[in-house]
Amino acid sequence: MSQPKAKDIEEQIKLLQKQLESLQEEKKKQGDNDDGNELLEKNKDNDASTESSQILIVVANRLPVSMQYIDNKWRFKPSAGGLVTALKQLGNLDMEWVGCPGYIEESQREYINTKLNEYNVHPVFVEKRDYDNYYNGFCNGILW
Repeated sequence: MSQPKAKDIEEQIKLLQKQLESLQEEKKKQGDNDDGNELLEKNKDNDASTESSQILIVVANRLPVSMQYIDNKWRFKPSAGGLVTALKQLGNLDMEWVGCPGYIEESQREYINTKLNEYNVHPVFVEKRDYDNYYNGFCNGILW
């Protein structure tokens, strides 16, 4: 990996760490005033009275939100993938997701980041060539 790419990834990790710390502080301040915007509560019938002081950070290839670009507009909906479905069973655990949403044009990244953050998802953006090599090359060619 070249030095500039390593630095970019390192900067993204530091930014995500700051975002996580900010979310944890915000959660502490909310206390009993939780507004129920957690991803798990959006995706299933969950007992809203259960609260968790634990946060599970999930770093995965697939995100818990599917995105489609239709008619010049992004559409977002909760995914029904295997990992998402399995982790829903941990209903009283707060989750923050980190992963790559696929290749996203640089001009769309700020908007995508804002929308995914609404679902407690923190995207890691990569360049098209890197994503193709990673997913189509390494993952599909070697892992599965």
